[in-house]
Amino acid sequence: MLTAALGAFTAIWTIAGVNLSFLLHRVCLGNVNCAQSSSGWVVQSLAVVLLIVSAGCLVGPKSLFYVSALLSAVLAGTVYVQTDMTGVAVATLVLYLATLALSVLAARRHTFMSEQSNPMNLPVFG
Repeated sequence: MLTAALGAFTAIWTIAGVNLSFLLHRVCLGNVNCAQSSSGWVVQSLAVVLLIVSAGCLVGPKSLFYVSALLSAVLAGTVYVQTDMTGVAVATLVLYLATLALSVLAARRHTFMSEQSNPMNLPVFG
């Protein structure tokens, strides 16, 4: 549940950050009709997919955690390559890496119960 919540928070953080950076870019340039870059659309699209996958991690199969880890790795690489690593970019990169680590841990966890510790395996006295 923590992994899904962190993935959703990271995705929302990314979507808001991309939109805010475009807004600030327009304000700084003074050009209302300035076009959004294609890499911004790619990052935003991947963040929306991460948000959907994070929601699916709550009820879906464990393989969704691997998808979440893959998306986090791709987004972390994109942020690392395409930004000047200011404070916000570093915080975003840390969020992606935390989501990546928690997703891998959640995907590798074992949720089965051994036969010895199964409560239905109590001795029967008769």
